Order: sequence, then C-alpha cells, then structure tokens
Amino acid sequence: MNKKVMRAVMALAILATVGTTSIKADASTYVPNEAYDFFLYQENEVENADYSALFIGNSITWHPVCDYWWGSWGMAASTAENDYVHKVVAGLKETYNAVDYDIISYSVWERKNVRGIALPKIDGILENDYDLVVIQLGENAKSTATFEADYEQLVQYVKAKQPNAKIVLVGDFWVYPGRDAMKINVATRQNCTYIDISDIRTNKKYQSFVGDKVYGDDGKLHKIDFPPVAIHPNDLTYQCITDRILESIK
Repeated sequence: MNKKVMRAVMALAILATVGTTSIKADASTYVPNEAYDFFLYQENEVENADYSALFIGNSITWHPVCDYWWGSWGMAASTAENDYVHKVVAGLKETYNAVDYDIISYSVWERKNVRGIALPKIDGILENDYDLVVIQLGENAKSTATFEADYEQLVQYVKAKQPNAKIVLVGDFWVYPGRDAMKINVATRQNCTYIDISDIRTNKKYQSFVGDKVYGDDGKLHKIDFPPVAIHPNDLTYQCITDRILESIK
C-alpha cells in the first residue's frame, strides 16, 4: 500500500475503533489535540534505501501544525532539522547513502484505556522492514498502575514484528515518580537499548520557555506563548538525545 494512503487509512481506523469521545486523560495532563492522536507521517520515502528507521513517539517525536504549534516536527524544536528525529537521520546519512524513515505519532497509546486497542493499528506500518526502531513514549501517561506491563507489551509487540531491528527506548523528559524505573526494567528484560536523559531534564537550559522563538512550516518565526509547548525540549535537548541514540547504534 502506498504510504500516503496508509497514513489516511490508519488514522481513520484508530478513530473509528476508539472514538474521540472515549479518550480521556487527567485534567493535569497535557494531551495533544485529539484529532492528531494517531498519525503516520512519512517524510522521506527512499527506494532501495541502505538503512531504514522507524520513530514511534509523542509530541517530542512529532506534532502536526495546530493553533498553538507551527511546525510538523518535534515540539519546541526551532526547526525540523533541529528535532531529534531529523538529527538522527542526518547522522545516519553520514554512514549510509540512502536512509528511509517513518514517524508514528502515537500519543494515543499513552492513555491507559486504549493501549491494547491501539497496538494492532500499527500493523500495516510494522510490515515494513526496519533496521532501527526508536520508541519515545510515556510522558503523557499519568496512570502508571499498569504502565510497566503495558509498556512491555508494546515493546514485545514491536520486537515480534521487527525481529531484525535494533530497538531503542528513550527515557522520560518529564519527571513522574517510578515511570523511568519501569521503562528501565522493560529495557533490561527485553534486551533493548535504553537512552537515559534524567541528567538533563531538570536543567532549565535544556527546556524551552514562553517567549522562545521557533520557525514554522510557513517559514516564519513564531514566539511560543502556550505553556504546555514551552515545557518541551529545546534544541540542546534534541541534540543530546540524538547523540545518545547514534552512539548506541555504532
């Protein structure tokens, strides 16, 4: 199936199954607009690629343009080239001639009541063969009663579909008691690489801020004025995540 067609089909499938009204979150949790909860964004389809990567994540991995965000890339990165996905791909291109990559915006999984339902919805994407799968999820999961088991189910699901891929799990950027430890436990049991960013996430210089300036898809400079956007990583954090991922796959 053509990837652009797949993108539309998969988005409609998840909404048809769970419905936008069935998706709830704690009032204290910042949750992206429900219209964008599940989305496959194929940005660089390359025939006969030397290397193929899949990035599965929340708004730190990719967020579409909306009324409070202007660029279709990792939220609060100043440009597409400065988020971790594009930086990792750029790094891979220093070794490989042609790199193909896909991005799944999968924040819907972070909501406890749809985790199991959401998994089969990415089967079509997982039919592709990837050399690398990066999973960056968890920041929006406030209910952690079953998080470790659910997270392990997600990792096992991806591993079963991608037996030859290197699986990399990214640690939390937003602190929540016990969640990082759960992800580390899963990484250990599933023999996956874990990217720890706990040493930078409480340092303000690694976080965006209200008034920070970023470019948009329109090529214009915009000022961040929405606090939930401002708590996202800045370019410095995205570079740090990039460096650690690339180092782990050498």
